[in-house]
Amino acid sequence: MPAQNGPVGTGYSWSGVVDFLQDQVRAWDRERAEFQLEKAELNERIVNMEGQLRGQENVNKDLLRRIKMLEFALKQERIKYAKAFREKNPSVDENRVLQEFRADNVPSPEAASATVQQLIDKRNEDKRPKSSRTLLKRYLEELGYVDDASPEHQKNRTSTLPASLRDMLNEGAAYKKSRKDESNMQTLPAQPTAPKEQQTRKTRWLVADATKIEADVENHSATDPMLPATRMTWHAKRVLKNHVDSVRCLTFAPSSNVLATASEDAMIKLWDLSPMEEEVEGKARLIAADDIADVEPFFTLRGHTGPIFAMCTSPVLEGLLYTAGADRRIRCWDMPTPKTTTLYGETGGDMRDMGSMDGHTDVIWSLAHHPVQPLMLSASSDSTVKMWKTLDSAKPPPKGFSPLVHSLSVPLKSSSAADIPTSVAWIPADLQHFAAGFVSARVAFFDSQTAQVVRELSWNEDSNVDFENPVDQVNCIISHNTLPLLIAGHEDRCIRFYDVNAASSSIASMVGHTDALSCLAIDPSGLYLVSGAHDGSLRFWDLRQRLCLHEISAHRKKFEEATMCVSYHPAKAVLASGGADSVVKLYDSM
Repeated sequence: MPAQNGPVGTGYSWSGVVDFLQDQVRAWDRERAEFQLEKAELNERIVNMEGQLRGQENVNKDLLRRIKMLEFALKQERIKYAKAFREKNPSVDENRVLQEFRADNVPSPEAASATVQQLIDKRNEDKRPKSSRTLLKRYLEELGYVDDASPEHQKNRTSTLPASLRDMLNEGAAYKKSRKDESNMQTLPAQPTAPKEQQTRKTRWLVADATKIEADVENHSATDPMLPATRMTWHAKRVLKNHVDSVRCLTFAPSSNVLATASEDAMIKLWDLSPMEEEVEGKARLIAADDIADVEPFFTLRGHTGPIFAMCTSPVLEGLLYTAGADRRIRCWDMPTPKTTTLYGETGGDMRDMGSMDGHTDVIWSLAHHPVQPLMLSASSDSTVKMWKTLDSAKPPPKGFSPLVHSLSVPLKSSSAADIPTSVAWIPADLQHFAAGFVSARVAFFDSQTAQVVRELSWNEDSNVDFENPVDQVNCIISHNTLPLLIAGHEDRCIRFYDVNAASSSIASMVGHTDALSCLAIDPSGLYLVSGAHDGSLRFWDLRQRLCLHEISAHRKKFEEATMCVSYHPAKAVLASGGADSVVKLYDSM
C-alpha cells in the first residue's frame, strides 16, 4: 500500500518539502544580507570618492583664485619696475624693458590661465600638479614672496632676470650690505623711485620708521622672550573648549597670567594659564595638549542679555574689564584672580559687576581704553562714536555720575546720513587723538579734547555706500605701539597702512587672505603683525618688508565666519585666537 504522508507517485514527503523550502528561505536571507552589506560598502566608497572630488575641486578653485591674484600682482610689479627703470634711464623705451622682463622664460598671464584650466581638466595626471607648483613657485619668486635668503637661492633668482633689472638689484644689494645687521632685522632698500626731493611720506616711513624700529630692538635685552635671535614660527599648543557659541573677543590681563574670552553665548570666561605652562630654559612655555588634562575656566562672568562683541581691559586700574555687545550696554567687571577662587566658587563672595554705561541705541562693535587716562571709546551701529569716563579707583561711582564725555558722528559725503563706525583705536604716538574705521571704507582721526574730526583718509573716493552689502568696509583697525602708523583690515581682503601725520590716502597695502579680514594684532616688539580672516587662517607679517612670513590654519568656518579675534600676550611669546567654531586656541613660538 502506498505511503499516505505525501502526494501519490511523487516520492516526496511533506516534511522534506518543508525542509527544502526552509533551506531556500535561509539561503535567500543570507544572500540578501550579503547584498545589503556590499551595497553599504559601495555607498561608503561612493561618499568617500565624492568627498575627495569636492576636495579636489575646492583645491583647484583656490589654486585658480591664487593664480589670478598673482597675475594681477605680477602685472603691477612689471609696470613698477619698467617705470622705475625709465625714470633712471629716460632714453630707454619702457615697452622694451617690459618685453625684456617677460622674455626670460616667465609665463604670461594668459599662459598661466591656460595651464590652470588644463590642471582642472586633467587633475588625475601626475605631471600636472608638478607643473602647477613650478608655475606658482616662479611667480612667488619673481614677487619676492618666497622666504629663502640663502645665497644660492638669491643667485638663482637674479640670474634669470634681464641685465638691466639685475643691475638695479645689485645696487640695492650693495646698499643693504652697507648697513649693519647685528640683530638679523634688516630693512630692504626702497625700490628705484623718483628723485629724493619728490618723495612723499609713502616711502619715507618705510625707511625712517623701520630704522627707528631697529634702534629700539638693539636697545632691548637679549633675553627678551619676544625677540629671539631667529624668526619665530607659531604652533597651536592648547585648545580651550567651554563656550557654546562663536568666540568674538579675547584679551590678556596686563598684570596677571589670565586670559579673558567673550562669546555670543553672553558669557565671559576667565582662564588661568599657569597650569598650562612649564619652565624651559628659564622661560615659560605652553604644555602640549596631550600632556595635561582639559583645562576649565576658573570663573564665569554673567550679566549680558545678548551676544558680546567687544572687550578691553583698563591699563589705569588693574583688574577692571569692560565688555559690550548686542544689548547696547557697556558693563564694567572686577576680574577675580585664581588665588581668590576655588573649585566651588569665589572665596570672597563679592559682586563682580561694577556698573554699566548706557547711551548707545544699537549694537556696540568695538571698545578701546586710553593707555594712561581713564577714558574709553565705543563704536556702535547707531552711527556714533562715544567717549566715556571710566573708573580710576576701586570704589563704585557715586550716584548721579554721568560717564559720557563726547558723542561723535561723521556724515556721509553723498547724503546727510551719518556713517556707521565699525572699530576704534587710540594712537599711542599721539595720545590726544584717536581713529575710527567706518563702513564707507574711511578712516577718520579725532581730537579727544575738541571732539572734532581732524582729517579723513580713504583709499576709495567712491561716495556711494551700500550699507546692506558693504564691499570694502573697515572691519578692524589697530595702531602701532611706537610709530605714527595705523593699520586697517578691510572687507575686500586687504590690509592697508595709513600715516597718522599725513593727509593722504593709504600709503601701502597687503593682500594674502582669501576672505574678509576680521582681526589684527601687533606683537609687543612692534616688528610683526598677525591677521585673522574668515578663511580660517592666521597670517604673520613682517612690518618692515610687508611680507607674509608664516601661515597657519586656525579655526573652522561656520555661517561664512571663521577666525574672529586674536591677541598677543603682553609679556610672553604666547598668542591666542578665537573663532566661530566656539573654541579658543593658544599658540607658542618655536
